[in-house]
Amino acid sequence: MPEIVAPGDRLGDRYRLDRPLGAGGMATVWRAVDLVLDRAVAVKVPKEGWPEEFTRRLRQEAQAAAGLTHPSITGVYDYGEHRIGPEGAEGAFPQRRQGSVPYVVMELLDGESLAARLSRGPLPWREAAGICARVADALAAAHAAGIVHRDVKPANVFLTSVGVKVLDFGIAFTGPATAGGPVLGTPAYVAPELLTGAHPTPAADMYSLGVVLRACLTAGPDIPDEVAALTADCLREDPETRPTAREAARVLADAAGVQLEQLPPAGAANTPADLGRSEGPAEPAAASAPAGAGSEGERQQ
Repeated sequence: MPEIVAPGDRLGDRYRLDRPLGAGGMATVWRAVDLVLDRAVAVKVPKEGWPEEFTRRLRQEAQAAAGLTHPSITGVYDYGEHRIGPEGAEGAFPQRRQGSVPYVVMELLDGESLAARLSRGPLPWREAAGICARVADALAAAHAAGIVHRDVKPANVFLTSVGVKVLDFGIAFTGPATAGGPVLGTPAYVAPELLTGAHPTPAADMYSLGVVLRACLTAGPDIPDEVAALTADCLREDPETRPTAREAARVLADAAGVQLEQLPPAGAANTPADLGRSEGPAEPAAASAPAGAGSEGERQQ
């Protein structure tokens, strides 16, 4: 799909686009400048020809992530819909179709995805455990807020100089427990129960995390028993027997010798009724969305 915006364009008369950082099938993430606060940000914008439901998907991503405060979840600053029209309308881009272009403004990250790192080979077990401990800690915060990520994979884990970030809540599930509907996510990481029409629960994220752990640790002969056992437990076919994100974070952090600032104390409350086995009681944060935007590149998603 061609781009609908170009360097120098302004969205909402506030965000001046600089250059693309990475692109997926339906959206591109741009480096931009917030002209009000005078800071660099990342802005996700759909490409030409995006389906209308993608607007709801971007709004869902913004609502889901903006409701979470966690050092390992990418910060979302703003959501908007920029009007494109004939000359004289707000932000007129005459070469592009008329209508509203949705966009999400996010924290600008510098680093690489876990997928890019794994393309160079498996990680030492301690490094892998430390990364996945932080991912699990972020998922525990999301689950406690009633949010299931649904697309946990190496491309959605970003490694920066200041820590690990979980990206892309574009297909996050926040609604009540109802079976059926399309199977969303990346096939290699989707929990088996979702393939048979089960509703998404935090246990589905834990299966995906188990696949990520397995990818990180392939061919590692010195993997501690507790890390190997946790990986196997995450991949259990029965979702009710998988560990919670909080439990996984604790095991991995202890094994790697890392401190997780956000890790709740052992024995804290579990399981909101509408999401199944989870990390704590919460009201749903927003409506569910039908699909994700896909990977948006190796610098930023």
